[in-house]
Amino acid sequence: MNKVFRDNRELLVLDLLNKIWHYTMNERYERYSKANRQITHGQQPVTDYCLLRLQESEQWSSSNRVRMASETEGEVIQANGKVFLTNLARRWCSCGHFQENGIPCGHAFSIIRQVQNRSPRDYIPQFFSLTTWRATYSTNLRPVSLEDLSQFNNLVNNQEEGEVVEPTTERRTQGRRQLLRQESGAQRRKIVRAQARLNGVQAPPSHGKGSQACRRCGVYGHNRATCNVELNF
Repeated sequence: MNKVFRDNRELLVLDLLNKIWHYTMNERYERYSKANRQITHGQQPVTDYCLLRLQESEQWSSSNRVRMASETEGEVIQANGKVFLTNLARRWCSCGHFQENGIPCGHAFSIIRQVQNRSPRDYIPQFFSLTTWRATYSTNLRPVSLEDLSQFNNLVNNQEEGEVVEPTTERRTQGRRQLLRQESGAQRRKIVRAQARLNGVQAPPSHGKGSQACRRCGVYGHNRATCNVELNF
């Protein structure tokens, strides 16, 4: 977003929203037109991204060796000796790339080569097809004009004095907003008693003398003013 609207970031809010709206509208139409042209000319049945991933998988599969367990499952050994398990029925591979987006990885490509009458494109999800891509962008944003807001601006400028909204009288709390929930004293005492039981030591009293922890060292039985514990940082 910063790269696309780098030259428009200093515009007024309304002008910036207008730029974003029409940029999105134009990009959606370009993708719809591209998908429509590719379907019309019959260049490819899948999107450019999917086709590129298939080409990469085919390139990686050229040096692999395969040990088949069934028509849908096998073991793929790479040139460096690493072994990966692949299951075409589950669309799964131990490398993790096959189940990432449904496009066969290099290991799955190697298994598919061993199966007769099967093609890597048989395992590609439907949402990578050009028909789905075209349908995604078949509806688009409608163009808008900032001049249509002139009537609204005139209405605001000509409003009666009685309709003017007065500023709020509520005061905002000072200081930085707290992000973490503070631990209550009762919760802290429960945690301390539980830790004491686990460590096999006597827990501090729940109230009265010795129930307050030192804010300097965290030890119970004294306070910050009388603390004599040396802290090493």
